[in-house]
Amino acid sequence: MNSEFDGSVETDQTGRLERLRTSLTTWAAFALLLTFLVVTIALWGYAAWALMNLMELFA
Repeated sequence: MNSEFDGSVETDQTGRLERLRTSLTTWAAFALLLTFLVVTIALWGYAAWALMNLMELFA
């Protein structure tokens, strides 16, 4: 049977796909971590700004 039609993938192509999947997984995890850090810093900045305005209101 011809390997073109039996659904099998050549070993070098499998290696490339596996490396691509690993690379994409790594970059996706890095992007999610960076997004989480940016959102966290933004929320802390907003909380500090709101607290300063609240203290200014009662002063």
